[in-house]
Amino acid sequence: DGNSIYVASMTSNDLRQNSNNPISTDFPNWTYLNKYGKAFTMTIEKLTLPNFESVWSKTYPVQPEADGSVYSVHVGGLILKRRSSGDVLVVVGSTRAQGDAYGDSEGDDADGYITLIDPSTGELLSAPVSSVRIGSAADDVLSEICDVPSDENSVIVVGATKGDVNGVQSNNDWDTIPEDSLMWFAKKIDLNSLTETWTIQGGAIIPGDDS
Repeated sequence: DGNSIYVASMTSNDLRQNSNNPISTDFPNWTYLNKYGKAFTMTIEKLTLPNFESVWSKTYPVQPEADGSVYSVHVGGLILKRRSSGDVLVVVGSTRAQGDAYGDSEGDDADGYITLIDPSTGELLSAPVSSVRIGSAADDVLSEICDVPSDENSVIVVGATKGDVNGVQSNNDWDTIPEDSLMWFAKKIDLNSLTETWTIQGGAIIPGDDS
């Protein structure tokens, strides 16, 4: 409506100083980026302008693991998607955790997630699907989301992976990327079903490296 903004954040009730290993030794280790706190979850708040009054604020919990520990959630980005069938907040990020807002996962590796939220209430969309996991058998992250103004039912998400997200283009010699390399990918997503329309994935080869 032009008078509202939406803020997505990572929130934690743990005020202890963070003592995780450097991020280079554990990909992806989002909590190392924060000086304080662990077990971060996603919180989204709707504010009205010009006084920044809160309309609603929602935290989307994760399920504790068997030993009681909780994996953190990284929030990558969000957009308000205008649609004739009803506007929707589309949020992307990454996590190892389980939870209604983060899609169904397999294994304990990190995956990207896409979440659809009702902008008037902050509740997850009820139908046909409100969240989905994006990833491979290895660690994956979603770091940003882009609108597709010409298509009210589509967005493009971008991220990185150490696996295969069905987008490797072998005709560009991308099949020779060194094993365990971090590769970029982009996916066009249909918001009606949260399915992929297309995917492209690539990486870099060290010049002169024939391995």
